[in-house]
Amino acid sequence: MKPAFLYNIINLSALAEEYLAINNLVRFSAIFLAGCEDYQKGFRKFSECNAAVKPALEWQGPVIFGWNSWAALMGDLTLERYKEASDYMKTLKQIYCGEDGSQYINFDACWNRFSNKMQEAVAYAEDNGQFPGTYFCPFIVGNDFHQEVSGTNGNYYYEDILLKDHDGNMLPQVDGLYSLNPTHPGTLMHMEHELDKV
Repeated sequence: MKPAFLYNIINLSALAEEYLAINNLVRFSAIFLAGCEDYQKGFRKFSECNAAVKPALEWQGPVIFGWNSWAALMGDLTLERYKEASDYMKTLKQIYCGEDGSQYINFDACWNRFSNKMQEAVAYAEDNGQFPGTYFCPFIVGNDFHQEVSGTNGNYYYEDILLKDHDGNMLPQVDGLYSLNPTHPGTLMHMEHELDKV
């Protein structure tokens, strides 16, 4: 059976040794691993396992419906394409919307390519009767380690703030990305700078 999805597992040994050396205690979240021919059944099983550990919170609101840029555009997101998607979603509002008639339109990865036009994008979606949103993954970086970390006034490069094992070696990639040290001052400055753009 070829799995439709495989929940990512990272090599935790180096990280575990580092935390063990500091805290004499290591705790990690449980890992869910499944191979399923039907990804919907796999995600359903994933949600059942999660609910067994931590039941879902009660939700009295309507069912939420929205569009996410990554599914269609991945790294090719631009302001113009975002507006096109917003306009298209507006034409479908009578068919595809939440129980209360709401639509959400989410900037996924690469929204920071036009963060200087974020207010324009938000206003555009709101004018189309939609709720715009985004998120930020502050603890990851691609392969360009020699680039200056935004918001640090040139004091740090990404190679300075990578999460490393106790020997100073960077940890392996997860989904093609490297982890940043969430406690490093450069990471904290970077987060504050990037969040101010949203």
